[in-house]
Amino acid sequence: MPPHNKRNSKSSYERFNRELTITPISSSAPIVYIIEDNAFLSKLLKKKLEDEGFVSRVFIDGQEGLDALAGDPPDLILLDLILPKVDGFEVLKHIKETPVFKDVPVLILSNLGQNQDVNRGLKLGATAYFVKSDVGVHDLVKEIKKRLSRS
Repeated sequence: MPPHNKRNSKSSYERFNRELTITPISSSAPIVYIIEDNAFLSKLLKKKLEDEGFVSRVFIDGQEGLDALAGDPPDLILLDLILPKVDGFEVLKHIKETPVFKDVPVLILSNLGQNQDVNRGLKLGATAYFVKSDVGVHDLVKEIKKRLSRS
């Protein structure tokens, strides 16, 4: 087994990133942005959402998520809070301060479960807050469907 080094991990990262962004965006399917740095979880969420007829795009850090928002708004954003480069609170703040995106539902999915973190996320404009250890992927997909049926 080759030693783990930046070159090997970057190559793996690049393959993973390409694999996650292949799906073309269809104008008829709801678009969900997944801003999550956990590769396993983001891949699982992407697969489950696409199995349900959604188009999903994965961004592995806060800056990538913000950069993606330079285009058309997605129908919903699933946002982690502990992210490289720009944390999820800052991403959420930017989303809610930008007129084009302020009405896009943002569901926080985070390991942070303290009341102060939950309250901060909701005060910044999150539609809902889920602690990763307390919610399953199936339930999360049901919640996304429910939120999008209201929009």
